Formats: sequence, structure tokens, C-alpha cells
Amino acid sequence: MATNKQIAENVLKAVGGKENVVNLAHCFTRLRFTLKDESKVDQDALRKTQGVIQLIMAGGQCQVVVGSKVDALYDLICETYGISTAVEENDVADGQKHNPINTLMNTMSGVLAPTLGILTAAGIIKGVISLFASLGWVSTTSGVYMLLYAVGDGFFYFLPILLGFSAARRFKCSEYLGAAIGTALVYPAMVNIGSTMEVAGTILAGTPFAMDYYNTLFGIPIIMPGSGYTSSIIPIMLAVYVAAKLEKAFKKSLPEVIRGILTPVLVLLITVPLTYIVIGPVSQGICGAIFMLVKALYEMGIVGGIIAGALVGGGFGVLVMFGLHWVIISLALSNIGINGFDYIMASGGIGPMIGVAQGLCITLRTRSKKVRDLALPSFISQVCGVGEPLMYSILIPLKKPYVINILSGAVGGAVMGALRTKIYLFGGSGIFGFANYVNPTGDLSDLVTAPTEELTEIPDVGEITAKCIVDYLNQPQAKDLIARLKAAGVNMDSTVQKVDDRFAGMTFVLTGTLTRFDRKTAENEIVLRGGKASGSVSKKTTYVVAGEAAGSKLTKAQQLGVPVLTEDEFAELLK
Repeated sequence: MATNKQIAENVLKAVGGKENVVNLAHCFTRLRFTLKDESKVDQDALRKTQGVIQLIMAGGQCQVVVGSKVDALYDLICETYGISTAVEENDVADGQKHNPINTLMNTMSGVLAPTLGILTAAGIIKGVISLFASLGWVSTTSGVYMLLYAVGDGFFYFLPILLGFSAARRFKCSEYLGAAIGTALVYPAMVNIGSTMEVAGTILAGTPFAMDYYNTLFGIPIIMPGSGYTSSIIPIMLAVYVAAKLEKAFKKSLPEVIRGILTPVLVLLITVPLTYIVIGPVSQGICGAIFMLVKALYEMGIVGGIIAGALVGGGFGVLVMFGLHWVIISLALSNIGINGFDYIMASGGIGPMIGVAQGLCITLRTRSKKVRDLALPSFISQVCGVGEPLMYSILIPLKKPYVINILSGAVGGAVMGALRTKIYLFGGSGIFGFANYVNPTGDLSDLVTAPTEELTEIPDVGEITAKCIVDYLNQPQAKDLIARLKAAGVNMDSTVQKVDDRFAGMTFVLTGTLTRFDRKTAENEIVLRGGKASGSVSKKTTYVVAGEAAGSKLTKAQQLGVPVLTEDEFAELLK
């Protein structure tokens, strides 16, 4: 049996040697090579190399699937042969350099892949502890809940810092410079600016892309999305890319004596304001536009949800096979960060769950010892959310199980889409994927996820107000506030018991001095019978209750022909 060192040597030789490698990254099961010349890859030799499960040439990368050995092989190749983890643009072959799809895939995988293990762990912890709290198994005020939720949620909250570090390494920039930019994006004073300052203005007002701002920089609006930049992905990637270009330029142009100190100062002073003024709003706007399109498709009645869910649920497994799923995952994470939920991966997560059942069935029912020896460890990996071993060693070689997985994923995704199912975090997969569907807001989930059309049925709540309510309650700050209020013992359930619904759909206006009731008591009596107490008279007013010295409201009621009741007549209605 080949040692890890031998496998590493054989793999590197088959991809064209060290000289042909521009960048090496890895995820759970794959070594991802970015090469100068893909024609130098000996694909037959790679596929025959002991320890290699599968070879995939996709997304501008040579992806070598090696399973659980990936960490050891990655470290061996990087340390032994001095392979860089950053991409030097000038080294990329012309055929790949100008391909935007390849560039996007390489960047997404290169930045996100190093965080994937921790992302999954944090997602599982956050989802499980939220599930336990929802079931009443743990109290939200307990030390267990507080500590474990901090472990899970903290990763996602401060994700821009970690991605800033990872992106800087990818773009050959100072890692701590990238982390510093991420820190500026999640600085509490900026994240909470919406709750501490008044809105100074709105850009793109009247459009779906309207953005409030609370301050300006030399007259230019400083844009802070409602959810802030916590859990965001695209803004920090773009910001660090710009920072890398600036750092390189300053290092070349500044005198050596001041270069070390002045370069990071200038990069931060330019990049951070630029991110808040331009990069962040533009990237959030693009993500928002994509989300609106997806949301519109899912909300086109049952048919739209079925089509969208089937495409995502069935197609995600195909994207994973070619390593092209990073864009979908990035979009899902962005949706969760901006809106508090995501439709796409709610359907896309069905395939891995089906894979768990397939792995178990194949392990238990196969008569082939060879297949069983492969299926058992692959099943264990699938349970933990790592699907490539099962896919490449069992499903694809047997063909029929892979087709069943795709078709089942499409059917399951269609059901999820029809029901407009959402996920509220992304991390766990396999059996742990169920935790993604747990709404961490607990008892207020119905309100948080309520469509605007449901909220508009509430008196005095119009479409604009309803949208504002939904948008606010989907913000991380609002969810955190609700969680803290619950933890403090604030009752979230209405305890008002109606007498009956005799005043349902009616609006009363009280005017003048009441002698049999005080104003507050009279209003409560109206509400307890399903009615509404208003402060102004209109054509929609059902009754005006006039006490002594009734003034302009009585006059207006008479002008509009609104029925006027005395206190005694009002009291009779209450009986």
C-alpha cells in the first residue's frame, strides 16, 4: 500500500510537476490544482494512482479526489515542494486567465475552502443547539446554550474577518491586512448604526434597491445594509482584491524607508471607505437582485416553487460532481446574511440527505465484499456531510444509484420549493442538514417568515409597513434582540382573551368627555370584541361615540354621515 508521501509524489508528477502548478487549495476531499498548462496533466496516470478516488477537470482546475487523506497530502505537497497557496495572475495560462467562469470558480473555492471544515462545525453546533432550544430541551438562559450558541453563531457573525484572512492569502496580500478590513466591516458601532442614529437619507428611493444611509464621508453617503456586513461574503472578497492591488502598487512606488508602515496605512484608509461607499453597496445590490429573482420564482404560486426546487434539488449533485457548487453555496450564505434565510439550499440539501439513506442501504444489502468495504466508510462520511466518497466510489460507478439520487433530489427539491421551505443557516449536511431548517427566532418564527401579504391583513398595516416589518425582523440584530428579550423572560405570546367578535371589521372613534367610561377602558372594550379604536374620523369609520363637549370630530362625522352614538347607546352595544 502506497504511503502518503508516495501518493503526493505521484500526484504532483501526474499534474505536470511543481513547475506547472500555479496554486493548490483543498476542501474536504479534493486537492484543487490551478495549473499553467492543463494539457500537461497525465489523466490516465492520475486515475490509476493508488489513493486517488477520482479526477475531475472543471472550473479551470484539476481536482483530484483523495478522500480523508486530503489534509495530509495537501500539507506534504506544500511543505515538501514549496507550492504556494496564492495565485499569481501572470502565471496563469492564457486560455484560463481570461475565462471569467474559471476565475470565479477558482476564487470562490480558494477563499471558502480553507474555512469549510470550521463552517460545517459551527453550522452543526448552531443548528443543534437552536433545535434543542426550540424543543425545550435546553433553556436559552442556560450556560450550555449561551456558550454553544456563541461558538456556532460567532463564526458566522465574524465571517468577514476569517474570509478577509483567507482572501488575502489567495490574492497574495498581507493576511492580517485582509483580516483588518473584515474587522472594520463588522465593527459593532457600524453594525448597530441603524439603531443608534437617525436615517440621514435614502439612495435609489422608490426602488427595490433602496438603501438608507446614516452619515456621509465628504458628502458621499456611507451605506450600511440593514443586516450590516456580518456573515457577508462577496463584499470582503472584492475589498481584499482591491487591497491586494493597492498594496502591490504602494510597495513598488513608496520609498523603502517608509514602505513597511505607510503601505498598510494607505491601503486601509482607501479600501475601507471605498468598501462602505461603493464595493459593499454594489455587491449587496447584486446579491439582492439575484435573491429577488430567486424569491420571485419560488413565490410564483406552487408551479414556480416546484420548477425552481426541482432544478436546484436535482442539479446540485451534478454541480458537486464537477466542483461547480461554490457559487450556489456563496449565494446561499449571502442570502442568509442579508435576509436571514435562503430558499436555494433548502432544496439543494435534499440530495445529501438521500445519500445517507442510499449509503446505508447499499452497505446493508450489497453482496459484494468490495462494494461493502467501500460503502461503509463512505456512508459514515455521508452521515457527517462529506458526500464525495460515496458519490465517486459507489453512486457514480454503479450508475443507477446516482441517477436515483439526482431524480430523488429533484422530487424532494420540488416539494421543498412548493412549500417555500427556507434554511436559516448553512453548515451541517447529511443528517446534520436538518438543523439548517431550524428557525433560531423560536416563537416569533411565524411573524419573521410571514409573507407581506399576510401582514397587510392586519388593520393599518399596508404593503410598505409590512415589508419594513419583515425586513427588520430578518436582520441579525433583530433576531439577537428577540433572543435576548426571551432570555430576559419577556413574554412573547399574547394573553388577551377576546369577549367575542361582534365588532369585527368595525372602527370606532371616541370624542368628547365620557362619564360612564374613561377613554382607555372604552378602547379596550372595543378591542376585546374584535373592533378597532381610531383617533380620526373618515368614511371608513363605523361609529363615533360622542361624550360631553364633543368638538370637531363630531362635526366631521355629521358631515360624512357617520352614525353617532351616545355613551348609553355604546354601553348597550357592549352588553
